[in-house]
Amino acid sequence: MCAKKLFIVGIGRSGTTLLQSMLNAHPDICFTPETHFIKRFIVPQLSSRKELNKKDLQGLLQKDKYFSRLNIPIEENLKKYRSVISNQDLIELFDCVLNQYAKSKNKSFVGDKDPMNSSYISQIQYCFPKSFLIHIIRDPRDVILSRMRSDWGKDTSFAVHLAEHNVQLENMLSNGMALFREKYVEVYYEQLLENPAKELQKICNKIGLLYNREMLDFQKKAEELVFSEEKAWKGNVSKPILKNNKNKWKSGLTNYQVSLVELVLKKHFILLGYPMENKVLFSAFLMKFYVGLIALLFRVKLKKQLVR
Repeated sequence: MCAKKLFIVGIGRSGTTLLQSMLNAHPDICFTPETHFIKRFIVPQLSSRKELNKKDLQGLLQKDKYFSRLNIPIEENLKKYRSVISNQDLIELFDCVLNQYAKSKNKSFVGDKDPMNSSYISQIQYCFPKSFLIHIIRDPRDVILSRMRSDWGKDTSFAVHLAEHNVQLENMLSNGMALFREKYVEVYYEQLLENPAKELQKICNKIGLLYNREMLDFQKKAEELVFSEEKAWKGNVSKPILKNNKNKWKSGLTNYQVSLVELVLKKHFILLGYPMENKVLFSAFLMKFYVGLIALLFRVKLKKQLVR
């Protein structure tokens, strides 16, 4: 059985888990819990000249807490490969794992969701050229605020969060449609909160499925996608949709922070249609250059990870 592939991308804290949970509730779609397989295994190997030893890979995956959640015996899948795993072997292996997961759930579509994949959409298209890419977009000011309040992001500086946001969003907006064409889907978080049925209908039409109301009762199946230690920042997926979960930046960010976000992401605000406060502070203007330097370092790092 060869299931059709869906990949959800979006800046961390933009609603990727909510969208994943909604689509996972469709009778024909399943999503794996986050495996980070693309980021941790495929991307490093595609950009490396080193050979991948089969025994080493098997040992890593057998001990991996993310991969173990799939309940798929990796040793069986590795039997057909020689002692050295090629790049194509690794891609085929992940494809096979996704197909087996879909078969275990009796689904015709299988999805992978990882916000970090926002940096790796060219690698996803290279590995899965027939897949769909679903990009969820949220007001950058609310994204940054949410990241700053999360357990995993509270110790990271505002400038770093903003620089990473800038690089990832630029990558998705510049390359998503160009690479995936008619298989690229954009969803706005605020519109998903306001009218989930309408937005989910659009996605279903795009990927070739009939809309099903079960997606609105996503809470029933959301638990199977979330690790116990992830519940601190993914707990909302087990609750009804919070329609008012927007514009929190108005009370959560300082004038300086709002000014800096709008300065750095001005063209994205205009392109995406988010209204700006346009209160430019001189201190924020100076910090813009520092954020730009951090963003440049992120871009250099990502360039090194392109498919060779």
